[in-house]
Amino acid sequence: MSKKGVLHNEHYGLTDEFRNLNKMSEFESLSLCFLKLDLNDIIIEVNKAFILFTHFELNNLIGQHYSILKFKEYKGGQIFGDATTKGLHQDQKIVEFISGDNQKKFALLTELVSNVNFTNTKQILVQNVTHLVQDIEYYEYTSNIGKIGGWEFDVLNKTFRASKDVYQIHEVDFTSFFEIENPFKFYGRSVQDLLKKEFRDSIINQVPKSFECLPFYSFSGKKKWVKLTFTPVVAGDITIKIFGSLQDISKEIVLKEKLKISRERYKNLFDYCPVPLLVIRLSDHKIIQANYAATDFYGYTNDEFLELSALDIRPKNYEEQYRTTIGKHLEDYDDIQVFSNITHQHKNGEHLLVDVYRRGATLNGQKSKIVLVQDVKAKFEAEFKLSKTNETLTKLIDSSPLAIITVDNNAKIELWNKSAEDLFGWTKEEVFEKDIPYVPTKKRKEFEVNLLNSFNIKYSKTLELGRQKKNGGYIRIREHITPLRNEQGDIDRFLLIIEDITESEKVKNALLESERNYRNLVEASNDLIWKLDKNAKIIFINHASEEILGYNTQELMNSDFELLLCDDQKLKCNLLHKHVIEGSSYSNLELKMVTKNGIQKHLNANIYPVHGSTEKIIGCAGNAADISHIIEQQKSLEAMLKEKEILIKEIHHRVKNNLAVVSSLLTLQAYNQTDRSTINALSESQSRIQSIATIHEQLYQDELFTQIEMRSYLQQLTKDIEETYSSNQKEIIVSVEGDDVFLNVNQAVPFGILTNELVINAFKYAFKGQNKGKITLKLSYLNNQMTLIVSDNGVGLPQQFDLDKEGSLGMKLVQSLCQQLDAELKYWTDHGAHFSISFSPLK
Repeated sequence: MSKKGVLHNEHYGLTDEFRNLNKMSEFESLSLCFLKLDLNDIIIEVNKAFILFTHFELNNLIGQHYSILKFKEYKGGQIFGDATTKGLHQDQKIVEFISGDNQKKFALLTELVSNVNFTNTKQILVQNVTHLVQDIEYYEYTSNIGKIGGWEFDVLNKTFRASKDVYQIHEVDFTSFFEIENPFKFYGRSVQDLLKKEFRDSIINQVPKSFECLPFYSFSGKKKWVKLTFTPVVAGDITIKIFGSLQDISKEIVLKEKLKISRERYKNLFDYCPVPLLVIRLSDHKIIQANYAATDFYGYTNDEFLELSALDIRPKNYEEQYRTTIGKHLEDYDDIQVFSNITHQHKNGEHLLVDVYRRGATLNGQKSKIVLVQDVKAKFEAEFKLSKTNETLTKLIDSSPLAIITVDNNAKIELWNKSAEDLFGWTKEEVFEKDIPYVPTKKRKEFEVNLLNSFNIKYSKTLELGRQKKNGGYIRIREHITPLRNEQGDIDRFLLIIEDITESEKVKNALLESERNYRNLVEASNDLIWKLDKNAKIIFINHASEEILGYNTQELMNSDFELLLCDDQKLKCNLLHKHVIEGSSYSNLELKMVTKNGIQKHLNANIYPVHGSTEKIIGCAGNAADISHIIEQQKSLEAMLKEKEILIKEIHHRVKNNLAVVSSLLTLQAYNQTDRSTINALSESQSRIQSIATIHEQLYQDELFTQIEMRSYLQQLTKDIEETYSSNQKEIIVSVEGDDVFLNVNQAVPFGILTNELVINAFKYAFKGQNKGKITLKLSYLNNQMTLIVSDNGVGLPQQFDLDKEGSLGMKLVQSLCQQLDAELKYWTDHGAHFSISFSPLK
């Protein structure tokens, strides 16, 4: 073997002149590097050549222990082994280290002999042998990567000899591989028969042989392929030897198979993608490829598509628009471009409204563009339907003769219709998201108590109250309060349906003041008014009975009152009648009564005892307002609110689907790339999009439209990342721990992307040189502060790591998103890398 790969003292030897140098100043003029240490191996001094070679900072070395240099003894390569360091003196050794500019280097260290003036110091000469050691390693690498073994067969002596690569290829010991009777025993029967025949022919007819691809199974059972060649050596007319070579071509065969599978996979992904896909050549705008979805969408066969250009699938009057956009595409060839609401044309002439996504790609050496077409007809129909539903709901609410108001559980106004404006005087703009304005100051405390009590009611209730108008006027209202519940069954808002009963109150007072006008006023009332004797028989009922129940007064006189009641109310009302006769009164009772035609009516009633001249109770009386129309309006409003929530849920579902389309586009683009950095960038972009899509998916599934529970979201997010970045060579476990914390949508999106970046960085960089690892996400909420800590047990952060100086997109995103969240970011190394993000969640 040549001495090229071995370090010898005749090349790197030291003369006595160098070994006896004592004065540090004499070294400053040398091109060689040196160190000066005290007896405790503390660095005292280094020369300029050492700093230039190692790129270490002088101020970071002086006064530090020698171990700070992290010199690691070099043991030699696989092929040359100890020969690399053979011949070195006992005070010499070769080391490897990482320089200050992050380069791997090699040095020969020689401890010099000190004279009496330097008995308390050590002097080490450092010689740069980086290129020599790299030459050795390069030779070893190229020898191994070729995987070519040589062999010879001595025809006369019937013996085989082979290089170690031959039996390494077959994964067997040299002595057990070759057998004279059957040297090709690892190959299949048909291959064995062929090789025996050709081997014999080469010996007899003295011709060389070559076999480009022979399959076999190694000793460990692994399938491999080799290229086999052999040539006879002839002395006189006799073949005395056969020389041959054996090259392992398994990787090439596997790569060819993977390439074939990759091409088939791309074809399948393209052809069977459910979204129309086209490939258009930029030079002449010809359509050179179309998938099945495109043929169905446009009505052309695949052969017809190949005869068309991009202009042929557009109406004539849109050609200029296309030429303008294609010019823009040439400027931004490598960027994904999105065009919304573009008009295309079906084969039958029908116009198609689509969104177009396109990006440049070089196919068969020609610049092209891959175009994804999305039909947006359904989207526009859904948006139109939602718009019409909202319009109908708004008209219904504003056209109601009653004031309709909705408030949240803090009494902040959400809905204020036109009748409410007319009744109280405030416009909807003046009261939106503010406290109810019509409660007088002296009644505010009572109102707050009633609101608190409303959280415990199961059904609607009605109150008659005195309230104040914007102009200072005082009115009496009847307020029907209905609790509205969310999907969890909790009351989160109230529906108030209000009617002005100021005039009704005046009528009631007038009735009490003048018995003479009593009957006229009663008969004029729209409310049902009645009087019963002690046995609950009707002795008076006003004409409202005909309007509300369909009975005239004569039909009901002396009838049992329970005749007018629904079956499920009779027992309850008999009991109430008994209590009233005993002196009790009831107000705001909800009665369900039956008309003459069998129709159920809802009324709001007040019942009180009737006293005789001697103040003895002789019966009971009552009045009831027909609120059936209010109940029906209330049900209609609740149904419309439910429909609106369903439509919002559908929008989140569609946003998630649209993000899935973008993710699919990135996947398609990745299949067209060969550059690893580009593929990684696409994969990271896909992961960021997926983090946003997961938020909308959770909004859709959990049916919470304003906030997201982040711990379950992080579990899904890390599961997706783990599936994307998992490796057969490494076992990385990801766990999510901590509290259930909710974020609104505005904070959840940047928080999700930020977490995505930190977890991906851990997968990519934290476990270099390790086969196992763990990534932990811990979520906590304390004192209105949400904290996420992303930790790993990997190699930790690099020395002098500074996030502000990091140039990667991921780290820039982390800083930008922290600023967006107004979050505090901390990071440190302690048995791995740790990142902490703290911020205040918005309500």
